[in-house]
Amino acid sequence: MWMDFLKAIKNGDFKVNPMTWFSIAGAVIYTVVPIDLIPDPLIAVFGLGAIDDLGLWGIVGVFVAREYNRFKAVAEERSEVIDVESVEVS
Repeated sequence: MWMDFLKAIKNGDFKVNPMTWFSIAGAVIYTVVPIDLIPDPLIAVFGLGAIDDLGLWGIVGVFVAREYNRFKAVAEERSEVIDVESVEVS
């Protein structure tokens, strides 16, 4: 289902919340840029340098999981089958 999720995003069939895109872009920039809230060289001394990066990626994971769950709900709505035998026609 993850591949369907990614394909739907790529094809434009599913719109991802802009906040999710901003959080992904922000996490990439924050991880790549050498200025950190907790400097990475502290990882060698205290083992704390990557905590801020991991926390940020955890938040991104929550946003992506929320979008995936929203995608699954939309996909289930689209695939609902109507039972024609139980529908009365007047």
